Amino acid sequence: CEQWQPDILVAHGFPEHLIGRWAAKQAGVPHILQVEHASKERYTPFRLWQTRYLSQFSDYAIGVSQGVTDVLRSQHLSCQMMTIANGIDTQGFVSDTALSARAQDIIMVARFSKGKNHGVLLDALALLKQQHITPTLNFLGSGSGRHARAVIDKIAKLGLQDQVTLLGHRKDMAAQLANHKVFVLASYHEGLSLSVIEAMAAGCVVVGSDVVGIRELIAHEQDGFLFEVDNANELAQILAKTLTHLDSYQAMASRAKQKAITSYDKSVMATRYQQLFDRLVNPSSSILQSKPC
Repeated sequence: CEQWQPDILVAHGFPEHLIGRWAAKQAGVPHILQVEHASKERYTPFRLWQTRYLSQFSDYAIGVSQGVTDVLRSQHLSCQMMTIANGIDTQGFVSDTALSARAQDIIMVARFSKGKNHGVLLDALALLKQQHITPTLNFLGSGSGRHARAVIDKIAKLGLQDQVTLLGHRKDMAAQLANHKVFVLASYHEGLSLSVIEAMAAGCVVVGSDVVGIRELIAHEQDGFLFEVDNANELAQILAKTLTHLDSYQAMASRAKQKAITSYDKSVMATRYQQLFDRLVNPSSSILQSKPC
C-alpha cells in the first residue's frame, strides 16, 4: 500500500479483510472497503473486536448477497453497508437445450464438505427409489477426501451405486450443466451460490436449500424450488414431480436463465463496483449521485 499508494483498497474475505484493512490504515489509504462473501465465519471475540474497530476507518462493508449484508449488520459495524451481488460470465453457461433433450437427470456441483450436505440428496434419491423412480445423479467437485469417502460409503449403504457417479473436478462444467435436467444444491449455508447462478444460466430446473445465499436467488415455484434444510422428504417430492412432469417446468427453467443473465452477470457486478469507486474518489460528480442500496 505504501509503494502503490492506491486511492481505494478492497479487502475480500475472512480473515484477509482484517489483514488488508490494518495494512491500509497503517499506509494511509484514503478509502477502505470490506467485501464479505460468507454468511458464516469463525469470528473469535478478538477478531470480532478487530472488524468493529476497523469499520471506523472503512467507507463501506459490502455483502455479496442481502443475507450476507444482514449478517454484517448484526456485527454492529460503524461504516455504511451495501449489497453488491457477485456475478458470473453468464454467456459461458447459457444453453438452449430443452430439458427433455438432456441425457442426464440430476447434478450437484459442490466441493465435498460438511456444509454442502451431499447426504440429504442421497437420502432423497433412496426415497425416490422406493417409488420406483430411479434418476441418475452426478456429483461434480473435489474437496475433502474424508467427506468424499463418507459419500461413497453412503451410496453403497443405500444401494445407489447404479445411479450415482462422482465426476470429480471437471473443466467442462458448462457442458455438464447443459446435459442435466435438474440441479440441486443442498447446503447448510452459503454466501451467494455461484453454482446456482451457473445452473440457472444453463437452463436447468434449479432446486436449493432455503438458506442465506440461495433463497434470494430462487423465487420458489416461479423460477426454481426451495426446500427446508436437511429435509429429504421434501426434496424427494420436488424431484419426483419435476422428473415425471418435465415439460411442465421448461418455462420455469427459462425464467431462471433470464434472471441469471439480467441480474447476476459479471458486467452488472462490475458496473456497480465502478459506480461506487467513482463516487468515493469523485464525490461531487453530478453523474454519480445515486445512493447505494
